[in-house]
Amino acid sequence: MQITLEDIQSVVKETEENYDVYSSVADEVVNRYTKSLDDIMQKIHDEIIEVADPSISTFEKYHLELSNCLYFMQERLEKLGSLDYLSKTKYKEVYNQAYLDSQLPDATSNKKKTVNELIAISEEASKAEAVTNDIYARAYKILKNKIDAANTMISTLSKSISRRMSEEYLPSTPVTGTRQILNEEITL
Repeated sequence: MQITLEDIQSVVKETEENYDVYSSVADEVVNRYTKSLDDIMQKIHDEIIEVADPSISTFEKYHLELSNCLYFMQERLEKLGSLDYLSKTKYKEVYNQAYLDSQLPDATSNKKKTVNELIAISEEASKAEAVTNDIYARAYKILKNKIDAANTMISTLSKSISRRMSEEYLPSTPVTGTRQILNEEITL
């Protein structure tokens, strides 16, 4: 077998073109379900992470916004789970119908197709449904991962709020005097 550079370049080009179509549709689906969460996470980046010393009120604002957004994200995650299931069902339906329809003997030769031929025909017939199912499965996983990351951010915001509040309410007068700690006398 001899493979030429042109053969490889042709396959690479076709694969990248297919990826562009796939990615375009997949990104559209993902953005439709994650945009509000993405927007809040971007605001947190811009107004907390990139700012030298954000206020406690800024932390509290985004803690509330993110918590509220996650409430709605759970519903969207369930919807994507349902779409994943329904698209998988449609894929199996088209695949199975193509398989059954192809089992009939060829009218010209009266010869039955092999199992491998039936599988190839079925896979080709259900290609669009398989890709659609993959897009919904991918969107589901992406949203689930973003929800997990947002929950981590909520925890981080909570800890930051607690730390800043404790720093803010520490006594501003210096502690002086002598203290006994573990049998040692310490002068403050």
